[in-house]
Amino acid sequence: MEQLFPPNLPLVRADRDKPKQALWNLCKNTAEAMPQGGTLTIKAYRSDAGVVLEIGDTGIGVAPGIDVFEPFTTTKSSGSGLGPVVVRQIVAAHGGNLTHTSEPGKGTTFRLILPQAALEYAASSGMYHDLMRLYQDM
Repeated sequence: MEQLFPPNLPLVRADRDKPKQALWNLCKNTAEAMPQGGTLTIKAYRSDAGVVLEIGDTGIGVAPGIDVFEPFTTTKSSGSGLGPVVVRQIVAAHGGNLTHTSEPGKGTTFRLILPQAALEYAASSGMYHDLMRLYQDM
């Protein structure tokens, strides 16, 4: 597993539990996409759109034409096909966006973007969290 978190990553606007569930779901899905082993990469950075978290794998990838965000769609032999759907709902409820790219035989990367916390509210509200700490607390 590779983890790339810059030391100056800004806080994100999010409650504590739901984003943790989203991260756990994405990490679980990517790990399961590598039945023969591989590399799970978690990378975070700041962009104009907010704080970006990329969770990628070197697994089997998703075939073209398969919408992983369609309920009950799965490429695995087991599973409900709801993981990415739930993650997208959590991210959207926090004002963010979730997309993915995939190449069959090479892997998949999910890209989660959450809004950066406004500095004047970050200190006084319980709705702003350090993305790295949320990840470490999973």
